[in-house]
Amino acid sequence: MRARLLTVFGLVSLFTVALVTSAMAVTINEIRIDQSGSDNEEYIELAGTNGESLTGLSIIVIGDGSGGAGGLGGVVEAIVDLPASTIQPDGVYLIAEATFGTGGLFLTGTVDFTTTLNFENSDNVTFLLVSGRNDSLHVGSGFGGSDVDVNDDGIIDATGDWGGDGLDDGPPWASIVDDVALIETVGSGELVYSATTNGPDGSFVPAHSYRCSDTAAWMIGNFGDSAFDTPDGVNPSCANPPPTFFAQDRLPCVPNTTEAAAITATVISATGASVSYTVNGGAATVLAMGVQSTSGDTTVFAATIPGQPNDGDLVEYMVTAVNANPDTTDGFAQGYFVGLQNIGDLRVNDGGGSNIYDGYGARVRGNVTVDFGKFSSTRTDGYIQDATGGINIFEFDIHPTYQSAGLGDELTVAGVIDEFNGKLEITSGGACDTLLIDLEGPGAVPAPKQIGPCGVNEFNEGLLVECFYVDLDTTGTGPTGLFQPNQAPDIINCVPTTNTDVFIDADTNIPGNPITSTQYSVIGIVTEFGAHDLAPRQLSDLTPLNVTVGVGDETARPVMQLMQNNPNPFRQFTEIRYVVPGAPGTDQVSEVQLEIFDLQGRRVASVIDDYQAAGEYGVKVNRSTLGNIASGVYFYRLDINGETQTRKLIVE
Repeated sequence: MRARLLTVFGLVSLFTVALVTSAMAVTINEIRIDQSGSDNEEYIELAGTNGESLTGLSIIVIGDGSGGAGGLGGVVEAIVDLPASTIQPDGVYLIAEATFGTGGLFLTGTVDFTTTLNFENSDNVTFLLVSGRNDSLHVGSGFGGSDVDVNDDGIIDATGDWGGDGLDDGPPWASIVDDVALIETVGSGELVYSATTNGPDGSFVPAHSYRCSDTAAWMIGNFGDSAFDTPDGVNPSCANPPPTFFAQDRLPCVPNTTEAAAITATVISATGASVSYTVNGGAATVLAMGVQSTSGDTTVFAATIPGQPNDGDLVEYMVTAVNANPDTTDGFAQGYFVGLQNIGDLRVNDGGGSNIYDGYGARVRGNVTVDFGKFSSTRTDGYIQDATGGINIFEFDIHPTYQSAGLGDELTVAGVIDEFNGKLEITSGGACDTLLIDLEGPGAVPAPKQIGPCGVNEFNEGLLVECFYVDLDTTGTGPTGLFQPNQAPDIINCVPTTNTDVFIDADTNIPGNPITSTQYSVIGIVTEFGAHDLAPRQLSDLTPLNVTVGVGDETARPVMQLMQNNPNPFRQFTEIRYVVPGAPGTDQVSEVQLEIFDLQGRRVASVIDDYQAAGEYGVKVNRSTLGNIASGVYFYRLDINGETQTRKLIVE
């Protein structure tokens, strides 16, 4: 009968046999096994005395079962053999992957050993720090790793066939130095092999676990942020835990010009707080926050940010709370635009394509381009547009002011900027728990901006546009079928091809009507749900072109078109789009010339002089390539096989 080393309940007196626990002082100090998105920042930190040797130590992770008597546990899922090194002068030793610090947690710290981790994060897992591991222990794909609890009785086997060659390879290791089990489900699921446990975190295994720096008790950190992560640093204390933000509020959500903003922060385990704010990116001002109320370990702190004089002034701020240690915790970065802001100025993205003002408060004013009931009859879901851009207005409830507004009416909307699947919207949430909509009076619907099929993009998102010569892929519906609710036929005549489509909203009057052509002129809103869509508001927004769908019909032939450059006016660069006529998909080519002239008719530059096939094209014009022409009014002329079209452009 095999002897046993360790039970599911912890270390027991069986350690009086040849294999004993180590007297080493090295401990497992902090572990991160999961995060939002890719697990780029997994790490494990050891703690000990400066210079203590790590030679001969290994980290073993035990998780899934391999079958046996139920397949409940014992399989080695990860092995990290430590190099011949020592605990560093700061008392810790950080082990992480090469991607450490590159994920959304933005972790920092000096990595002492870079290796592959791939920690399990979807069940109960046991972390063991052992000395003298048996070389036959191995990790395999699926359940292919060594099983150190073959009969799944919750006790690690004293000896076993770790290499899978049918021979007894002896003990799995010489001794256990430290251990902790991270729990997803108490009392069920995979077996654990440590008396020290941490978790669960709700219904999940803790993504981040750490020992308190003062009591050495294990605590659960956060999944989605690094509030409690201290890799290569001192862990938070538990006698005086670090402050935790419960809520942050602002009144009003969007102050008018000269109106102050009352800032409050509800914080757990804090003895004080301050708010640091900037105006238009200037120098920071720090205000001490007073105590508004206290209940148990929860305190509401308050401060007032002074009013600002101008429409569009950008106020950004962050609250920092402190405890008695003192440990500090930063709240959420927040901000708001004072008074009235241009819609177009809200559309600023970072390098990853995400809006940099997501979560900020803003007040905008514009004319209704999509009225109630077109895109939803059960919630607020419409669009307004000013001279600089358009934006979605969204709320799960029906806002009575929006419900009663007609096309062209001028609305003032105040709320929080939100980005949902790429679509920019003004909604309620966060510090703006109420969406405010005021009817200013009647107005006119803005004229649709004229674009080509490639203009269904981020630059035009939120705008009412008219897109000429849209070729639709109606595969699977016919060309003689019917438009279907929430159908999204692809736009196939953009060169190069982009991931765009025409979205037929189920709440419009379009579904059920026949598809009479594969080419349309479409009026609608450029919106986004992961990819950009052109969303017509009603059947009259779809105009079939000179193609009658049926057997033997010819392919739609786009006609020559020169579109307005965008942006216009411009300072550094602009884009000019045009359509070369002809039958798509054939060998037919046309002689194309695109030139720029000044007011005296002198040619400034030749932009295109080439032969091109039928389709839509775009060319970016850089001011420097035009010889750094002076500010003023110019004309650009498109000549295709002797037929010309001319438009005006303005250089600032």
